[in-house]
Amino acid sequence: MKKVFRVLIVDDQHEVRRMLATGVKTLGDQYDVLEVPSAEEAMLVSAGLPLDPVVTDVRLPGISGLDLVNRLQKRRPDLRTVLITGAEDSRTRRQVSESSASAYFYKPILIDDFLATVQRLCNEPPGEGPAPAGPTPAVQVAPPPPEPVVEERRTASGKRLPPPEPKPKPPAW
Repeated sequence: MKKVFRVLIVDDQHEVRRMLATGVKTLGDQYDVLEVPSAEEAMLVSAGLPLDPVVTDVRLPGISGLDLVNRLQKRRPDLRTVLITGAEDSRTRRQVSESSASAYFYKPILIDDFLATVQRLCNEPPGEGPAPAGPTPAVQVAPPPPEPVVEERRTASGKRLPPPEPKPKPPAW
């Protein structure tokens, strides 16, 4: 009898969730994939089912993916988690890289790297993941972009103005 791996995918964007779930299902019938759009639903699902790993976007409505990872790992310290982010700000990227997640990816995700990571995490014996004090990411798909250069703006009288708001980028999916 094959061991079944129950993979939970948490993302508020249906298309992203579906793409990741479809990819994991191509790994074979030993992968049971569950999809939810929020961290709150993920908490409910995880309370009743053994999961490993949990894949979550960082930016979710309500509880963030980072908070979800922390809460789930308090319940189950050996739970393997994968964070995904499209955030380009250095603060979020630093939080992701310093998190206790087993792996993280920056969008756009290279699906082959993502699937190899999920497969590796599922087949690793518990306790052989990264050390909790400073995990090394399994895969870093794209290096963080350089910090944007923002020119200092001043009024005619010399008073400093705040930097302009960044323009929203279209989704990478």
